[in-house]
Amino acid sequence: MSSWIEFKYSNPTIGFLTRKPTVGPELDMIKREARGIIDLFVQRGLGIAVFWEPKVDVGFPDLVLALFSASVYVQWTKTRSTLTNTDLKIVHQLYNSRGMSSTGLEKKLGYSNLQVKRSIEKLSDSNLIHWANSQWRLRSFSEIYGIRKLIAIEAKIANWAEAFMQAKTNMWFASESYVLSPVVQPRVSTQDQSAAYNVGILTCGNSGLQKIALGSYNRLPASYASWQFNEWIGRTLNQ
Repeated sequence: MSSWIEFKYSNPTIGFLTRKPTVGPELDMIKREARGIIDLFVQRGLGIAVFWEPKVDVGFPDLVLALFSASVYVQWTKTRSTLTNTDLKIVHQLYNSRGMSSTGLEKKLGYSNLQVKRSIEKLSDSNLIHWANSQWRLRSFSEIYGIRKLIAIEAKIANWAEAFMQAKTNMWFASESYVLSPVVQPRVSTQDQSAAYNVGILTCGNSGLQKIALGSYNRLPASYASWQFNEWIGRTLNQ
């Protein structure tokens, strides 16, 4: 199995969609600094997946890095590669609730009996869930979710307020979120604003790429979109 994967173009076969990049200085900056960003976050023993402007419910983050354990994706079924967002929302609900009946899923998520029944069948065939103590439960989490870190990057030449808002939005799915800026030394007030939004700052001035401010760490999976990244990796490794 490969420990390096790049998702640069839409691939409907695995359900991954992106968009045509907006030409301009921000695109130039993130392309120029991408290798350094990867080197900054890579960890020994973990694979890395690089997603360029992936489509998620909250928009198209400029760059997302996923550090993952490749061994988790070895036991993969064909059915798992067909899971829909509805299926993944049920998976995430079972993760959060630590177990739920079909009726409970219908009430909580607003799905019909037929929708839940079909999803449960697919999730069971995918070896993601099992029936225990009158509830559907996830199988061992460490064996089905391989992402260890999910890092979102937003490139901004100017307008810190907008950059921080976008980066904060990315925390919906990411474990860490950063703003990439050419400003060598952001003002103290800017760093305070970064802390208020719980996002970090990466600068790429003459002294090279630096992590100026750290954001908060979000537990994964943060939402069903965190599962989407997990499934895109698994589907690609098992094509």
